[in-house]
Amino acid sequence: MSIYIELFIALSLFLLVFLIGVFGFYWVAPEANWLDALYMTVITISTVGFAEVAQLDAKGKLFTIGFIIVSI
Repeated sequence: MSIYIELFIALSLFLLVFLIGVFGFYWVAPEANWLDALYMTVITISTVGFAEVAQLDAKGKLFTIGFIIVSI
């Protein structure tokens, strides 16, 4: 397999996980805006885990757990 195909696949998977995170956090945290969802995605994927922007209920916590596992 060509290095370009492997790079394309890797970047596509990263973008897919990233978009799932942004849309997911926007959906599970109703008071969050798009910037908050983007921020939550970046701190979750990068394992910084600084602070939650919006309070998460059980649905949000379950999404976050699943998202952390998928993004590993």
